Amino acid sequence: MSQELEASAPVTSALSIAVVDDDPDHAEVLITALRSAFRDEPFRVRFEHIQDAESALVSLPKDETTVVLLDYQLGGPTGIDWLPDFVRADFGPVVLLTSSGDQRVAAEAFRKGAFDYQTKTEMLENPELFRKCVVESSRRYHLSARNTELTNSLRRLNRNLSGKNAELNELAQTAERFVADVAHEFRTPLTVVKEFASIINDGLGGEVTEKQCEFLKYIIDAAEDLSGLVDDFLDSSKIRAKTLRVDRGPFDLRDEMERLRPLLEGRASVRGVAIEIEIAEGLPRVFADPEKLRRAVLNLVVNAIKFSPSGGVVRIGASEDSPGRVRLAVSDQGPGIDEDGLARLFNRFQQATQGKQSTVKGFGLGLSIVRDLMDVNLGTVDVESELNKGSTFSLTFPIDDPVSIVGAIVDCVRRTDPTAQISVIDVEPVEGGTDVSEAVAVLSSCCRPLDLVVPNADGTGVLLVGATEEPNGWISRVREQLASESDSTAIGEGSLAFSVRGSWPVTRMPDSFSSLFGMPRRET
Repeated sequence: MSQELEASAPVTSALSIAVVDDDPDHAEVLITALRSAFRDEPFRVRFEHIQDAESALVSLPKDETTVVLLDYQLGGPTGIDWLPDFVRADFGPVVLLTSSGDQRVAAEAFRKGAFDYQTKTEMLENPELFRKCVVESSRRYHLSARNTELTNSLRRLNRNLSGKNAELNELAQTAERFVADVAHEFRTPLTVVKEFASIINDGLGGEVTEKQCEFLKYIIDAAEDLSGLVDDFLDSSKIRAKTLRVDRGPFDLRDEMERLRPLLEGRASVRGVAIEIEIAEGLPRVFADPEKLRRAVLNLVVNAIKFSPSGGVVRIGASEDSPGRVRLAVSDQGPGIDEDGLARLFNRFQQATQGKQSTVKGFGLGLSIVRDLMDVNLGTVDVESELNKGSTFSLTFPIDDPVSIVGAIVDCVRRTDPTAQISVIDVEPVEGGTDVSEAVAVLSSCCRPLDLVVPNADGTGVLLVGATEEPNGWISRVREQLASESDSTAIGEGSLAFSVRGSWPVTRMPDSFSSLFGMPRRET
């Protein structure tokens, strides 16, 4: 039996209601109450009575939404028994109707997927409540269906995005390998070019005119620039693969800058730029990898020279920036950098150029390398710039002091991963047979770039400090590598004893961490 109620108002939507009840009289009363309740609705309402559940499962349309009013008593299996079949068929929301309320039946109905549970008596006494029950069930069903559709769509998009990310990651890794391979192959011919240019320039192959010497100097400088670029490429690949060897230790910054001065002045003279170096008196020794620090400074100074006008000055200064930190600044008289340029300045393969210096070309890798080199040196790189007034790049790194070093590694880990944990591992020679300095060197090759490897307080063992939630796993990796390299080093896995001293969230380091670290304060 099917009936249709059409309101006089314009039809904006439709609602299909199926009453599944084995008692025709009950069904007729329910439909009459529904017709009365929906008489003022501005949409078409279609009613249908189906006498048994099996027929309903066969005859109800699957291409439209139908609100199913399923009677509990069906003269055989109950509405509860049929409910899972209607939910799987997904004709629309199912409302279970009973002659009298039963909380246990209601709970079972909701568990099996009913959208609502009502008593016939209450529905007939209050048709408006009946109408709201049907409309609300329909609304929630459509919202649920829409949410399911959106969820499935999101899952599909996530799968597609994951696939694209995997492809991009593979392409990036292929590019990294290609760059590393090409850069490595460049090294030998570059060395030949530099060596023979120097031999000719020194007159070992015959007399050389002054003009030829000038040309040879350009060749040598260009080869040096290209050699530095090759080193940048190789370091970039090693840093991302976490295979870059880092040898941190104490040294005098003034001595290192004096060693670097001839190279910097040579690069600057070609462009008519002067170099000024000013190191503060009484500057304490710093704790870093001197070779990596020189590379960072050289990159900044060469960059400053490129963007400085002929006759300009590049100033290099170092002072104690704050307790336990040294700041080395490189200032140029270039065109400066705008806010947009500053925001992307340290991105790989990007340059920020302004005004007349826009013709300065390069790969845009140097500043990215500087940032990475300062990360492995437990330091930072910052920049201040103003258009038409030049730029100042600053490197900040710890002095040779236990508290400063501990603070630096904690800050570095916190910057790279705020959720990480800092772990400290003791390494003691077995029966005192291993030299501590040799152990530091070998263990450094087994650890990651950001891990700290230093002698302990009394100089009888080594401390490993790094970001890991599994210090025992770290010990296992180091042991495995020591075992694999036992033929190439006098230190084997069995010659060192490992133990975990502690592990803490990097955001909640204890006040006693510095003393726990136990490094002796070195005289400066």
